[in-house]
Amino acid sequence: MSPVATRAKLHVAMVVFQTGYAGNHVIMRFALNLGVSKLVFPLYRTIIALSVLAPSAYFLEKKERPAMNTSLLIQFFLLGLVGITLNQGFYIFGLDNTSPTFASATENAVPAVSFLMAALLGIEKVELKRRDGIAKVVGTFVSVAGSLVITLYKGPTIYEPSQRIMDQSIVNGGSEGEEENKNWTLGCLCLMGHCLCWSSWIVLQSPLLKKYPARFSFISCSCFFAVIQFFGISAYFERDVESWKILSGGEVYALLYTGLVGSAMVFAIQIYVVERGGPLFVSAYLPLQTLVAAVLATFALGEHFYLGGMIGAILIISGLYLVVMGKSWESQALIVSQQRLVYSATEENGDEDEHSKERRCCMGSSIKSSSSCLSSLLLFRRNSHSRNGQVVEKKKQHDGLFLQKSKGQHLLTNTRILDAIVRSSDVRPTDTVLEIGPGTGNLTMKLLEAAQHVIAVELDKRMVEILRARVSDHALQHKLTIIQKDVLKTDFPEFDLVVANIPYNISSPLVAKLVYGSNTFRTATLLLQKEFSRRLLANPGDSDFNRLAVNVKLLADVKFVMDVSKREFVPPPKVDSSVVMITPKEVKPDVDVREWLAFTRTCFGKKNKTLGSMFRQKKKVMELLSLSEAGIATNASDVVEEQGDNRLLCLDTDASVFKERVIGILKSNGFEDKRPSKLSHGQLLRLLSLFNQAAIFFHSLPMDLHDY
Repeated sequence: MSPVATRAKLHVAMVVFQTGYAGNHVIMRFALNLGVSKLVFPLYRTIIALSVLAPSAYFLEKKERPAMNTSLLIQFFLLGLVGITLNQGFYIFGLDNTSPTFASATENAVPAVSFLMAALLGIEKVELKRRDGIAKVVGTFVSVAGSLVITLYKGPTIYEPSQRIMDQSIVNGGSEGEEENKNWTLGCLCLMGHCLCWSSWIVLQSPLLKKYPARFSFISCSCFFAVIQFFGISAYFERDVESWKILSGGEVYALLYTGLVGSAMVFAIQIYVVERGGPLFVSAYLPLQTLVAAVLATFALGEHFYLGGMIGAILIISGLYLVVMGKSWESQALIVSQQRLVYSATEENGDEDEHSKERRCCMGSSIKSSSSCLSSLLLFRRNSHSRNGQVVEKKKQHDGLFLQKSKGQHLLTNTRILDAIVRSSDVRPTDTVLEIGPGTGNLTMKLLEAAQHVIAVELDKRMVEILRARVSDHALQHKLTIIQKDVLKTDFPEFDLVVANIPYNISSPLVAKLVYGSNTFRTATLLLQKEFSRRLLANPGDSDFNRLAVNVKLLADVKFVMDVSKREFVPPPKVDSSVVMITPKEVKPDVDVREWLAFTRTCFGKKNKTLGSMFRQKKKVMELLSLSEAGIATNASDVVEEQGDNRLLCLDTDASVFKERVIGILKSNGFEDKRPSKLSHGQLLRLLSLFNQAAIFFHSLPMDLHDY
C-alpha cells in the first residue's frame, strides 16, 4: 500500500474514533440518569468489549502472537489498571458529578499531557530548531486552544435548528435536586485523573507494542485484566444484588453502545494508530471530539451553534493540519539524512550521473513511509526498459547501491517485524549476538540496543561501509564487530545466540554449520524461506518430513515463531518467509555424526519406499558393500573388538551374501516394511547401530557442509 493511502487510513480511523467516542459522553450520561451502578456498569461494558476483541485476537493472530511471559503479564496488568480500570472509573465518577459537555472539554488536556509525556520518555522526537518540531508543538496547543474556545466562549448564534431529535432532558437528567447533589469539585478532580490515565495509556502503549506487536491480543489481554480488576472492586463495594441487574432496554442499549463503540472499537483503533502514527497522532485528534460533540448537540438536542463553535472549529482543524505537516516534515528529514548515508558509501566510486542526481532530488522532495523510503533509498532498479521493450539489467557502481537477488540480498524493512524478531530471540543485556548478513543494519541497530555486543558477518563491502557509518552515527561502534568474510568459510568467535536474516541460497549449509559446528550457543533465531522452514519443522509421519529435518532435530529442537510476507522486503523475493528458533539439545545422542549423515542420505534418497525394497536394489547393495569395506578399514579396532569374525564376513566380495545380511537385519528387527519418513529418531538410531554392529557402514569419504 502506498504511503499516501496508509496516512489516509490513519486520518479516517481517527475521525471515526472521535465521532464514535463523542456520542459516548451522551450515552454514559443517559445511563447514569437511569440509575446504573457506577462500578458494575464499567464491568459489563468491558466484558462486552472483551467478548468482541478476544475472538478476533484468537483467529486473526494465531500464527503471529508472541509467547507470553511473566514480564508481559505484569505490564498488561498495569496497562489494564491504568488505561481501562482507573481511566473509566475516574471518568464515570467525574461525569456523574459534572456534565457531558464539561467532560468532553476536560479531555482536551490529553494532547498536551500526552505530548509532554512522549517527549520526556523519548517516544516522540521534538526538534524545536527544525520546522517539524515547531509545527508539532504549535499544532498541539492550537488544537487545545480551539476546543477551549468552543467550551468557554459562545458568542452570537449563527445557526438555530428548527427541530431536535432527542429530548434534552434525557441527557441533562433531571431535576434541580439532582443537580444540587453533584459535587463539582470531586467531579473535576476525577476528570483530571481520567485525563492523566488516558494520556499515560496512549504513551505507554507505544513501547509495549514493540515487544508484543499482535494488536488484538494486546488489547484483549489488557481488557481481561481490567475485567478481573473491575469484578474485584465491584464485588467488594457493590453488595446490593439489585445493582447488578439490568432492568430496562435503555440500559441494554447504553451497554451495547459503550461496550462495542466506546470500548471495543475505540481500543482497536487507538492501538492501530499508536502503532503506525505514534501517540501524538492519536492525542492530537482528541480536540476534534469537542467539535463533533457540539455538532451532535446541535442536531440531536436542538442546541444553538454559536460563533465560538465556528472559531474553535477553525483552530482545531488548523492545529491538526500543523501536527500532520510536522509529522510529514519529520519523515522527510529522515529520508534526507538516510539518503546522505547511502550516497556517502558510493562517492568513492565516482561522481553521480545526471540521472542519479535528478532522482535524488525527487526523493528528497517526496514524503514516504519508512519502508517505502528505504526501498527508494537503496535505488534498486530491478528492470530498465529499453526503447524496443526489452528488459536490460543496469548495474553501475556509481549509480547507487544495487541489491542483487542472486546473492540473497533482500532487506527486511518493517520495524514491527524487526522488533518482534529481537523480542522472540530473548536477547539479554549480557549477550553477544552473532548476526549473519546484516545488510544495511536494520536488524543490527535493534540488536545493538538489546545486547552487550554484536558480531556481524557480511561479505559485501558496500554493505559493510553503510553499516559502519550508520552505527557510528549512533555512537554504538564499540558494541559492534564486523567480519567481512564468506560466512561458510569463517570460524566464528564465541557468541551466546544467533539472530539473522539468512540469504536463501545458503540456508541449508549455514543451518548445518550452526547445528553441527563446534560453537555452543543458546538459540538461533533465523529468518528463512517459508518452504525451507516448513521442511525444517516437519516431524516423522508428515508429508514434508525429510533428511534436513531428521538431521537438524537429531541435535536441536526447532520451533516456529511467525510468518513474514515477501512484501516486507526490499527488493521483494518471490516467496514468503518464516522465522524459526533452533535450540541445541542439552543431551545429545552418542553417534558418529559422519556415519549418521551418510546413513540418512542413503535412507532418505527415496524416503517413501520401504527399507526392504530400498536395500534389495543391486546398485544400492554394491555401493553399501564398497562403503562398508572402506568403513572397516577406518573402524577396524572397534569392529574386531565388538564383532570378531564378522569383519571377515564383511570383506567377502560376494554381493549376494552381503545383501542377505542387510535384509536379515531389517527382517529380524521389524524394519523391512518400514518407510524412513515414518521412523522416529530413536528407531533410526537403533537401525544404524544394528548395521554398524554387523560391520555395515555408510560413510568413507570426508563430507562438506553441502552434504548435510
